[in-house]
Amino acid sequence: MNNPTNSQVEFYRGHQQNGENERREEDKKFSEGHHKIEIEYKKDGRKVVDGKVEEQSATTLWTRTLMGGVLNHTAEIVENEEEKNDESTETQSSKD
Repeated sequence: MNNPTNSQVEFYRGHQQNGENERREEDKKFSEGHHKIEIEYKKDGRKVVDGKVEEQSATTLWTRTLMGGVLNHTAEIVENEEEKNDESTETQSSKD
């Protein structure tokens, strides 16, 4: 019989092998809070994860910077070529 003083977790849970006071892993997943990682950025661009400044080597930072520059430059070249191709197809279609 379901009594209002009994919690549903205890009512539907089977017999515990390890003792009444020990909590099972399944119960912990729902009852304990989840830690959310806090990410912030300083004015100078440094990344702060959970109150700790994320340290990166100079090599890693330069690699990211240079790769970003190369990717941006390549994207500009591709966009310019696409615009030229669009213009050339428009002029060919207008001649016909």
